Amino acid sequence: SYVNGLQDDTDRMVTTLVVSHDAPFLDRVCTDIIHVNGSKLQTHRGNFTTFLELVPDAQLGGSKEEEQSLPAFVLPDPGLLEGVKGKTKRFLYLQNAFFTYPGSSDPAVRKASVECSLRSRVAIMGPNGAGKSTVAGLVVGELAPDSGSAWRHPNLRMAFVAQHAFHHLEEHLDLTAVEYILWRFEGNEDREALGFRAEEEECAEPKAYRLVEESLVLCSPDHQEALEPEVIIDRRQRGRLGYEYEVRWKGKSTTNWMSRFQVTAMGCLGMAKREDERQAAQRSLSTRKLTTPAVQAHLAGFGLHAEEASHRRLGALSSGQRARAVLGAATWLAPHLLVLDEPTNYLDQPALAALSSGLKTFEGGVLIISHTASFVDEVCSERWVMEKGVLRREGARIADDEEEMQPTATSVAAAAAKELKEKKKLKRLKELRRRFGQDVSDDEDDGWWEDLLKKANPKNQVS
Repeated sequence: SYVNGLQDDTDRMVTTLVVSHDAPFLDRVCTDIIHVNGSKLQTHRGNFTTFLELVPDAQLGGSKEEEQSLPAFVLPDPGLLEGVKGKTKRFLYLQNAFFTYPGSSDPAVRKASVECSLRSRVAIMGPNGAGKSTVAGLVVGELAPDSGSAWRHPNLRMAFVAQHAFHHLEEHLDLTAVEYILWRFEGNEDREALGFRAEEEECAEPKAYRLVEESLVLCSPDHQEALEPEVIIDRRQRGRLGYEYEVRWKGKSTTNWMSRFQVTAMGCLGMAKREDERQAAQRSLSTRKLTTPAVQAHLAGFGLHAEEASHRRLGALSSGQRARAVLGAATWLAPHLLVLDEPTNYLDQPALAALSSGLKTFEGGVLIISHTASFVDEVCSERWVMEKGVLRREGARIADDEEEMQPTATSVAAAAAKELKEKKKLKRLKELRRRFGQDVSDDEDDGWWEDLLKKANPKNQVS
């Protein structure tokens, strides 16, 4: 509307030059098409559809050879997450999340509640400045909500191909694509992702511990023997008690294993999450060795042959080839969730078609920020529509929400049975925590037990 409105503005004579892959958009705003044909510029009157009628053999995005050499991209299978038995079960969510950028009084995102699973095919849409990239940042952890909650499975692997991701390559133009991936994932973690994790607000009053006969004992934070955490170096599973983390202390040669609850109480949840990410990356690398042949095979799935991937510097590749190298690097760890920020801005038409085909068979979840309706319609079944910071969900999940809003007697009993099962689990965990010497509150009201039994077994009730 803005571009078309310029034509009616008699006070200003404005020429607009548009570079876009969105054919419907070009049809709406363009009066002339400039065709780059070899080394010459040829101008044609009319919109994009008229241009295609006049020049049906025009090559868009590359040569015929390039188009034929780009079959569907091959994205690695992430596999199931521990404890996530089905592909429709959520592995992350935001609940009533608010976020305001520093220096602003107006929240960029208000009360956003979303979830993702391995089956998610979501498009985030809306006008510029509506909060699309902010929501994506909250989902992947680049931003932390000011209020509300955000949860991600501890072993979740995510890949966020943001538009600023291409700036990373500017520091590595002397490397080949293979050398770049070998460098980036050396040490069982993604070096490029380390600087893009939000520092979440820790607990307001962190607890402190000291060592008494090799055991950890609570103490005052200003106690002269209070331990100061330096780094978390390992993680292990303790059955139903969840994960424990091995903490190394500043100035000490010894380490101690602590529960996630204790680590959080010390104000070190961020350290625990970094270790979760390292372990998740290590799980992927245990089945995909970081070797030159393996990386070459992976990049071949994105249309980069061995010669381009191993013998040409990134600086010598075309922009389209560099974009495919970025996609290949981002998906090396076999992410459970792939987040793409405006892929139509950096991929040509053949690559977009190959990506679209590859996403249809991808076994992980997909989240796409885009203005291009044709690409979104091809890939996504659900939309998160952003408008002035408010998120509205459309598509696949709406039906599920409506069903939940109209519970039947059977569904109420099933929900109560599920709640009863969870309460039983919590009761057993409470006993286990006491057995292992953890602090457990006795203030919890146990009167819910009989009520839950009645709800879960309605047929046994006498009218």
